[in-house]
Amino acid sequence: MGAEETGSERSIQLGGEFIIDSSCFPQKAQYVALGHIHKPFCVPNTGGKVRYAGSPLHYSKKEIHYQKGCYILEVKPQEKFTIKEVPFKTYKPIEVWKCKSIEEAILKCENNAHRECWVYLEIETDHYITEEEIKKMKTLKKDILEILPKIDTIQDEEVMLFNLLDKPFEEIFNQFYSKMRGVAPQTELVNLLLSILEEEASENEAY
Repeated sequence: MGAEETGSERSIQLGGEFIIDSSCFPQKAQYVALGHIHKPFCVPNTGGKVRYAGSPLHYSKKEIHYQKGCYILEVKPQEKFTIKEVPFKTYKPIEVWKCKSIEEAILKCENNAHRECWVYLEIETDHYITEEEIKKMKTLKKDILEILPKIDTIQDEEVMLFNLLDKPFEEIFNQFYSKMRGVAPQTELVNLLLSILEEEASENEAY
């Protein structure tokens, strides 16, 4: 009905239905307060008396473009309610940093190390970000929520496949994991995977 999810809400539904018509709310109710949706929202065709207050804090980067707050209501029997919207101050905002290189991202983390903010990092790069570079950024700036590499490549699928044939499995896995997760895999994870593959190969040889 126009309510907008931001991605940080849990996926829930009532009786298998995602949409419930506004006519289901009691017509004589003076005010109906709804929850779950993080964006403040007034349900259409209800005269402003059915609303989502929204979450009190920003929970993801999709929420940073609208004001958080609450509603203060005064309700008397048989009378129309009065409502006042109170905006909340964002003490620790979420920011999206778009950097042209890994070096720029590291410098930005260093220059903003002591600022109170949560950070989504989007980094343009021609290669995957190494574990050492990720560790350096997170050491400089403690409140990084996500590091997303935007890899600029002109290779087509055939060239990429040809190149993969000449690479060891460990390197291929590191590239795949970094592309899917936005960060390099931990050494312990890679070693565990390699040990499982070696075990499997030994069993096949024995068979």
